[in-house]
Amino acid sequence: MEKLVKMMQLQLQRQREEMQQQREKMQAQEQRFREQAERHAHMTAMLQLLAKTPQSGQVFPPATVSATPTFLPFDSTSELWKDYWSRFLSFTRAHAVPDDRQVQVFLTNSR
Repeated sequence: MEKLVKMMQLQLQRQREEMQQQREKMQAQEQRFREQAERHAHMTAMLQLLAKTPQSGQVFPPATVSATPTFLPFDSTSELWKDYWSRFLSFTRAHAVPDDRQVQVFLTNSR
């Protein structure tokens, strides 16, 4: 009888460990999903800005042709996309980049 109880306890312990591993995997998947959803939201915002940009060949009025300081391109080895995006938005606000020019600034500085 003691042997049976020990076997059942051992099996119960294994099941608990497997459940913990599954929980950890699920949490990691949920984190990746949240990050992916955040990247999707950022890209959607960029696409919306692109839709607002003037057609090629359109001339900007002199007031909007002012030079904009450069912005370092995204480097996935040194920062996360959400941090880069936040920096970019802060940069455009700090330099008073109009909404209709944000896409050009982003594309010009993303190489």
